[in-house]
Amino acid sequence: MNDVVLYERNESMFFAINTVLSLYCDFIYEMAYGFHNEVVMIIGNEKCVEQALQIQINNLFDDFDYYKKMNGTGNEKREDIDEKELFNKVMAAHNQGVKAILMKNLEANLREKEEGTEYWKLKIFNKFHDI
Repeated sequence: MNDVVLYERNESMFFAINTVLSLYCDFIYEMAYGFHNEVVMIIGNEKCVEQALQIQINNLFDDFDYYKKMNGTGNEKREDIDEKELFNKVMAAHNQGVKAILMKNLEANLREKEEGTEYWKLKIFNKFHDI
């Protein structure tokens, strides 16, 4: 499965989860260019993942208006985002599917010369409105 499915009522929280996970994936892929084995170890170590996600949460809060303008709808409010809840939800999403997608992409990168480029885009869906 290449999708992460959320059931998030709070539009600001959904935006924050989506943004943090996107920042985290970008961070992992950038690091993988020079440090593939280390990145694989980071993804597999829960403490390392927690720290990497916390850094991305801090980045979101530090530049909230920028990310809101670039990726948001304009309705997101920083005060509607609980940092602890955000952390718990991004960790759950990481375990739900983000980790598997990252590992597939990193493995595909090693096989690229033999089989051609592969890439699975992280897709995050909010199914709250479907219930």
